[in-house]
Amino acid sequence: MTDEDRRDLIGEINSRFGVTLQWFEQVGLKLLQRDDVMRCGFFTPPDEQPPGEDVRLTIRRYVENRGWMFSRQRQRPKALANPRHRIEYIYLAPMICVQLERAYHATRLVSIDSIRKDGLLPGNSERQTTKDRCDCEGNI
Repeated sequence: MTDEDRRDLIGEINSRFGVTLQWFEQVGLKLLQRDDVMRCGFFTPPDEQPPGEDVRLTIRRYVENRGWMFSRQRQRPKALANPRHRIEYIYLAPMICVQLERAYHATRLVSIDSIRKDGLLPGNSERQTTKDRCDCEGNI
């Protein structure tokens, strides 16, 4: 994956969905040491509304269909005084698909009865067990 591939993907997202997804390394913020992962964020001018959950989910589906992972995570920067304030980061990386003979799933103990009754179900807002992982919708 080249920087041109990355810029093309970001440009495609921005033009197709009318958002501004900023790749932090392009503005001089070297935040990751991995070459295969882009750390991004949505930029919204003060007089505009940020993209809604429906737009973010649509972007995720679009990116995943093109062979990229799209992970949203909220983190609290150490420099901010308010411990409840979180900044959302978008991580983009090429998917690497592999065949599995067997897979394991770890979960919280309180979920076991539900899993035994209904099986493993794709994530949704009712089953979400963490507030800082925003992209569990549809995933196991």
